[in-house]
Amino acid sequence: MDINEFNRMIDLVRTFTPRSEIILEEVPAPQKLATYSFAFSADVSNGLLDDAEDEVASGRFVLLHEPGG
Repeated sequence: MDINEFNRMIDLVRTFTPRSEIILEEVPAPQKLATYSFAFSADVSNGLLDDAEDEVASGRFVLLHEPGG
């Protein structure tokens, strides 16, 4: 994979629209694990309007790319 493919994948993630009960937010990615990195967090609510603040799951996705590695 070259850097252009990596950047295209990041662009796809940035334009993705999840379901209403899922909130995605780009967060700082690790800086020293690979030359190129990208990360986002995800928070999932129960989907009920009255309980929109009730988080039922959360996680973090990190994408790392080391050319030639």
